[in-house]
Formats: sequence, C-alpha cells, structure tokens
Amino acid sequence: MGPLGGRLSDDEMRELLASILGLVRDACLLVDADDTILWASNAAIEMYRCDLEDLVGSSLAALTVPGSETCDSPEADQQRGSLCSTRHRRKDGSEFPVEINAAGFELGCGSVTVLTLRETSAWEAAELDGLFKSVLLDAVLDAILVHTPDGRLVYFNEAAYARMGLGREEFAALGPFGWVAPEARPRRRDLTETLHANGHARFESTSVHKDGSRTPVEVFARLVDSPDGPLIVSVARDISERVEAEEQLRHMALHDQLTGLANRTLLDEQLTTAMANTQRHGDLVGVAYVDLDDFKRVNDVHGHAFGDQVLMVAAERLRMCVRRADTVARLGGDEFVVLLPRLKRPADLERAARKIVNAMREPIYIEGHRVSLTTSVGLALYDPIRDDARSLLIRADLAMYAAKRQGANRFQLTEVLVA
Repeated sequence: MGPLGGRLSDDEMRELLASILGLVRDACLLVDADDTILWASNAAIEMYRCDLEDLVGSSLAALTVPGSETCDSPEADQQRGSLCSTRHRRKDGSEFPVEINAAGFELGCGSVTVLTLRETSAWEAAELDGLFKSVLLDAVLDAILVHTPDGRLVYFNEAAYARMGLGREEFAALGPFGWVAPEARPRRRDLTETLHANGHARFESTSVHKDGSRTPVEVFARLVDSPDGPLIVSVARDISERVEAEEQLRHMALHDQLTGLANRTLLDEQLTTAMANTQRHGDLVGVAYVDLDDFKRVNDVHGHAFGDQVLMVAAERLRMCVRRADTVARLGGDEFVVLLPRLKRPADLERAARKIVNAMREPIYIEGHRVSLTTSVGLALYDPIRDDARSLLIRADLAMYAAKRQGANRFQLTEVLVA
C-alpha cells in the first residue's frame, strides 16, 4: 500500500477510503471478498432509496435481480478493474439498469473492492433524447445551422447540405456562409449588426446548388447563449414556390391575359422610366400607337374565339418587329402601343413603324381560314418640354387616327404623313 498504508490500520484505511469515495458523485459501494457491503456513499443510498443500515452488512447479490448478471463477480477481476452492466433492485422493489465499475485493493485484513455504480436509465434516456432530436432535425425540410459569431460552424442538419447537392463533409468545409450566393454576401455585416442589436433577424437570401443553380431562401436567425458562449441559430427555408407565386401574381397584374403583352399599368411604368432616362442620356423616346383596321368584322364573321386567336398572332408579330428593350402593350380590343426607348434619330421610329405595317399585312391562317389585316400606326416622339406620359400617348393616338383617314397600312408621325 506504500508509506501511508504502513502507518494506518485497516479501520483507518477504510475510513480514509470511505471519505475519498464520499467525494465521488457516482454511487459507491465498498465490499469485501465475500461481496458483503462494508460501506455505501450517500449517492448509493439515494440510488437504492434506503438507509445506510439497509446496505451495510448485506450482500451485493441481494441487490442484483436474478438472471440479469452480465459479468463475473467484481472480485474476480479486482486487480485490473472490471466494467459490467446488470440490473439492481431498490428497497421498494423497483428495478433499474446499472453499470458497475470495480477496482480491487489489498488491505492487511484481506482484499476489498470499490464499486462505482451508475444508473444507466438516465443517461440512456438523455442519449436517446439526443438521438431523437438529431433524427427529428434531420427530418425537417428547412436547413438548420448553428455557428459562432466569428464563423465557426457548430451544427447543421441534413437539409442544409442535401438540398445543395453536397455531402456532409463537403458542406462542413464551406463553413456557415459558403452556401450563400456571392452577390448576397456583402449584406452579412449589416445583418450581423442587426442580430446583435435585436437578438434576432429575418431576411431573404440566395443559396447556391452544387450545379450552380440558385434558390431563394428566407432566413430567420436568433442569437442564443450557451455554456461555451453566444451562438447564432439560423433556419433557412426554400421560398421558391412563394417567389414563383408572387411573380405570377405580378405578371398577371402587369400583363394582358390573352396575349401576354404588357398592359396599361406596365406600359405607364416603362414609359415613365424611359422618359426619365432620355433626360439623363439625351436620346429619344418614341411611341407607336397600332390599331387593326376594321377588326370588328373578324369577330362578326368568325366569332370572338377566332378573333382572340387573330389577336394573339398579331401580338406575336409585334414582338418580332421590335428590339428586346422595347415594350409592346395591349391597351384593349385591337389597340396596341409599342414603346421604343433609346432611339438615336426620328428615322429609327419611322423604320420601326414601317416594319410593323409590313409584318401585319401578311395573311393570317387559322383553322383553314385566311384573314388579311390592315393596320394604322400613329407615331410620336417624346418632347421633354411639353410631354408627360399621358400627353405623349394622346399625340400618338391622334396620329393613328390621322393615318387611318389616309387609308390602310399607313403610319403617321404626329400629324405629318410620312408613308
């Protein structure tokens, strides 16, 4: 036992050993070679729900549920220690799983064994609880990430990496911000400041898939305290369907339902922008007001459903006549407006009008019927001194009626005949 053991009696050694074991948080029992309990710690008394007198002097076998032994008796391996699991019985008869660690010592009166016992039901429950939470979080469709304020990734669930087409290790290597599209990353500093100021933040961002595709996400982040310091918990939700629905609603609000062309609301927006830009850049803005001559006759002869198909063909022809930056709008019925911004000279507007007239005079074939259309086009150039959006359209409309009075397939710039 060493120098100290040579100075102490066996009783003193037991008392010292008991005092030391009393400091251990786990339940402890001191047993002799016959498995008789010599001493029990307070934690052991609480575990077995009894008094010290109920344990001291009793046999370890009396605590063990018959048939539950999963290891040899502790003294069989007391020199090197042993670890086993079994089931014990409390004073009230209830049973519980227990893990036993045994270590043996030699005293002058014989060998003794120190047993440390841990009820496994509690930590097994905690382990199962942790497993359950992990499985539960992996089943969530939203991405969940936990990281420190300085950017060290602590936790992420399966959705965080799976929806990006990445493996767990690939995602971990990205860090907490690697999933964010480069164009969205500059906002990170402002969002971090908001998070620290308010404790939470909600914002929209964009995630990047492994194949390069982008997904809009809504992120809710919260600052939480942990024993190791503050953590940021973020939940990112795919909002592709919501964004698509919003885009569809916006498209419906700004486009003609029959032809898909811009409606009057969108035309006004584009026209206002074009007029502001022309004052900044010094170029021209032109408007072509297009009317299909005698279109009522098409509806009267073939019906409105047939007439709708003719309008859709006419709309597509108008699209094909203009540049990508131009706007083609249907105001209603058979009236259309083409907005042509960034023109260099008045002749550019006339050239576009001539192209429209030539395209519209080509016959249309629908359901075995041949339809020939004539078109009247009124042109107006934006005058920054006297025009607003309304007056510009009115001048183009008046020019269109002037062209119509001159005959079919003509265009006119304000009130001067040019074709």
